Amino acid sequence: MGPQKKYWEPFRKIEREFHKCIDSGRCTYLATGTDYFPQLMYHCKDCNLDSHYGMCEVCVKVCHVGHSISGPIASPAFFCDCGHFQKEKKRVICKCLDT
Repeated sequence: MGPQKKYWEPFRKIEREFHKCIDSGRCTYLATGTDYFPQLMYHCKDCNLDSHYGMCEVCVKVCHVGHSISGPIASPAFFCDCGHFQKEKKRVICKCLDT
């Protein structure tokens, strides 16, 4: 395995897991954890997920239905704070995160 292929392998693994999450309706935090990954980012005014915080496209459709949403923004570096806050027990928001 060449050095370039070795460098990209972790990103490819996250990408595969990321697409599995999207396809199965699960929060992308399950694939990315706190690693930044390019994806669509949304903000929720009702849940104070704005400015530096955001959520993935799955959470918009599941956790934040009927909320005041802005986006999508094509973010080059982002992980879902809806899932992250749920996992860290900072806030109970995410309904599509396997715990």
